[in-house]
Amino acid sequence: MKLNGKTGKIISILMMAGVILWCGFFLLVYYRQSPLRLIAYFQDWGNDFPDAGVNLVPIILPVIFMILTFFFSYFLGEQILKLLKIDFTPKSRYWAAPVLIGMFVISLVIYFLGIMGLLYLGILRIIFIFLSIAAAADFFLKLFRNRRRSSAPENNPDVILCWALFAAVGMVCLMYALTPPVQSDGLRYHLFAPQEYIKARGIGYLSLSAFTNSPFTIEMLFTYGMIVSGDSMAKLFHLSFWILCIFLIRAFLCHFTVDSGNTKREGFPSRDFILVFSGLLFGAIPAVCILACWSFIDLGVAAYFLGFVFSLCLYCEKRERRYAILCGIFGGAALGTKYTMLPMILLGCLLIGVLEIFQANSGEKEKSGGIPLFFRAPLVIGMISLILALPWYIKNIIHTGNPFYPLMYKWFDGKDWSAENAAFYAAKAAEKGFPRTVANLILSPLHATLLWRKFESFNPGPYALFMLPFLLWGIVLLNDKKTRKSTIILIAFSLGYYVMWFWGYQSNRFLIPFFMLTAVLSGFILMDFRKKDIWICRVLCAGLFLCILYSSAFSIRWILTETNPNPVPVFLGMETRDHYLSKALDYYPAIRAVNEDIPPKEAILCIGEHRGYYFKPRILISDWFDTPVILDFIRKTNTNEEIFDLLKERGCAHVFYNKGELDKYAERYFKPRFKDDEYRRFEEFLVSPRLKLRYRIDKVYIYTITFQPF
Repeated sequence: MKLNGKTGKIISILMMAGVILWCGFFLLVYYRQSPLRLIAYFQDWGNDFPDAGVNLVPIILPVIFMILTFFFSYFLGEQILKLLKIDFTPKSRYWAAPVLIGMFVISLVIYFLGIMGLLYLGILRIIFIFLSIAAAADFFLKLFRNRRRSSAPENNPDVILCWALFAAVGMVCLMYALTPPVQSDGLRYHLFAPQEYIKARGIGYLSLSAFTNSPFTIEMLFTYGMIVSGDSMAKLFHLSFWILCIFLIRAFLCHFTVDSGNTKREGFPSRDFILVFSGLLFGAIPAVCILACWSFIDLGVAAYFLGFVFSLCLYCEKRERRYAILCGIFGGAALGTKYTMLPMILLGCLLIGVLEIFQANSGEKEKSGGIPLFFRAPLVIGMISLILALPWYIKNIIHTGNPFYPLMYKWFDGKDWSAENAAFYAAKAAEKGFPRTVANLILSPLHATLLWRKFESFNPGPYALFMLPFLLWGIVLLNDKKTRKSTIILIAFSLGYYVMWFWGYQSNRFLIPFFMLTAVLSGFILMDFRKKDIWICRVLCAGLFLCILYSSAFSIRWILTETNPNPVPVFLGMETRDHYLSKALDYYPAIRAVNEDIPPKEAILCIGEHRGYYFKPRILISDWFDTPVILDFIRKTNTNEEIFDLLKERGCAHVFYNKGELDKYAERYFKPRFKDDEYRRFEEFLVSPRLKLRYRIDKVYIYTITFQPF
């Protein structure tokens, strides 16, 4: 209800004063601590551009293939929704949901093709063409049937402003996403594993690369993209999840909020503005939109998690089994992307069970039979989620004996993982953020925002901390029958996820699902303020808009001026891909030489290098957290001569020794993993007369192994 009467006016004035003071104080303090200095950063920008013509041909094909994939992903998702008899209208507001479902279907197809050893371009082309034709036929049939129908565009000036800002950030992100991948995690496993699967034409076990055994739904899409149109399309997949998250936030709010009052009379902010604005609150966060341009999976995790939360809220509203099935589909997709989704799916089942118990106690019974759904609904959601994600966990059991490999080492077989590796991983995780104490949990929003460089240097921008006092208003929303259950679910998931993040791996990029949930909750709060006091809503929107402007400017500045090398020349085709990679990765010239000189069938032993992407020959390599591959060989043998015999058995005839990279971390992270006699054998291996220097490029040494006895 609105704040009416004398008391209501006093409360409204006090709240208005508080909101204004908070906006001014917070934004001033934040900007003084982290000024943008745009002029200083852009002062000499563009001076290093090469004198070459623009050539956009290399980026056109990945973009076209990505658009077509969006097109038939929507078609696939629509068919599944039709089977469930779920009709989202208007479709222009809800299109992100069927696209996400369709992409999940594609990932499952790629997985089973990979298991059967059928990852061939010809097979994918047939599937691609068939789905494109089917989607096109369906589209034109709908166009013919609905040719007289049209929906009014959102032409309010405030909405247009939001879309313009979204387009500006999106274009810069698109440019950055279409540069060759150079980030460590992508080169170590997100793209490395698909590369090795494509080489082998199938999915298999990659030894000493533990995180390639994680649920790999998003990496299956990367595999598809790399086969169809190279790694540029793989990166576009991750950027597409950024777009889908923003539109799914909009769909969430569109469904669970209603327009009340005379919009024309009340003016700014319109309901349509809040729908778009809330998505932009999430999308503009630097840690979100910058990361979306990398070959990572975090935005895919966030998108499927939000789909799960959205469908859970739909079930609470409709209490129909078809929405429980939809929830299970999104839950299965989320479980197939990351292990951290397992406790979230369990939390969702628990929440729905508790809410159904309260529903039953209030006297409402299931229409058929009068039996409450407090047990059946969680079971349906949990079972469907588990079944759809099970292929990844079965694969792990077959390869390692541990369905959650390399996690839960104490309870399951470790395969290549060990207690030493688990301790090393835990120690590295503990270096992020602050010590796990209750006091630091309370202060963590302040720490993660203002001291973000301690959280893996991912900047969350000012939005989350700015909005924190107003998120408490979510408790007031519990009085609104329309949003009560969805508010409970959003608050429960937000708190649950945040606590899991704090006691786990404190990287701000792992907070992305939390930012997404709070963006939806912020939309609910803005809608509630809009009904009760339009001026408070306006002031709050103004403060949040300044947060968005800061975050957008920071992201654009970082991409255009702080990335090294500058992404613009390679995007425009003024710089070659090889030249860009040679500047970005100091070891890439050595990889290029290896790819040109060594046959693909001859394996290479990598020492001091964990990033396996870009190698065309077979490689024996270990991930950062796994036992170094040379140490694994030392522990499996008694002498170095036996190591060479083992290498011969595996068809390994070369050694790629990145001394420059190893020197960066040898004393702190590499040498301590060896016992004294093991490290002595390692040093003796490097100077063995069996290693003949083939060539040296900067600080990378490439040796050929001589297997003839001396």
